[in-house]
Amino acid sequence: MTLYEALADIIRRISVYTIVDVSETGLHFRNGQYVERHIKGFEEETKKEKLEEILKREAEVYLQAGGLPAFLPFRRPELPKGFRLSKVSNTPRSDDRYDANLRPGGYWTFPVIDWIRTELIHEERTYTGMIPILTHDSRNVLVGWSVWWELLNFAKAYANVKHYGPMLAKQTLVDGEKVCRERDFIDFTDKEKLEKMEDLTLEKVRKVATEKWGLKIHSTDMIVRCEGDVRKVFYEGPPPILYNGDGSTERMPPF
Repeated sequence: MTLYEALADIIRRISVYTIVDVSETGLHFRNGQYVERHIKGFEEETKKEKLEEILKREAEVYLQAGGLPAFLPFRRPELPKGFRLSKVSNTPRSDDRYDANLRPGGYWTFPVIDWIRTELIHEERTYTGMIPILTHDSRNVLVGWSVWWELLNFAKAYANVKHYGPMLAKQTLVDGEKVCRERDFIDFTDKEKLEKMEDLTLEKVRKVATEKWGLKIHSTDMIVRCEGDVRKVFYEGPPPILYNGDGSTERMPPF
């Protein structure tokens, strides 16, 4: 850590007020744990059908726990997973009403024990680079992906992945390569089949990047270079290996 970074960290930790602007989201930490807040305007922001389901489930939990006697002051009945006691009314509230991700606005903090980390939520494009694919009919194709994404859930992302862009590129290469396996050369020249491969890759990437990492993936657009112009492709990192039909391999020469 440089001197500048150390000073910035000290100032951040003794700050008592932090502003999260409209291009950011943030997390409020206290003693190493997220501070979750009731979502302001939750009733107005939530779709009618979802809100009705949440209210219905909260009422069911209230009755199952014993009704009013169980929720008198200073009583803490046991609640099922996904529910907590409201600090105001001491009645069951769904976890869906709370969120660790900060909305734009100002936030007060206690020095030393509290700190707020912010992150930009701009949409981004990540290029995976190109990898060689040996088709089922023994021809070489270079394939890459351009991933359009944005940060959706900072709490998930912060806890599960360090560098969003590079990790997303690696995951897309792994999932995309699985989708491209055992395909014929003609599949990489057919628009409909390419779109199908894009959709399959997008579905696989979302299972990890969205469900585990909290990243919203808009698209995984394929970039294909077939035999004939394969050596005209600029690549990132070590030169890709080309797999020849006779089983031998060779490195693409530098340009």
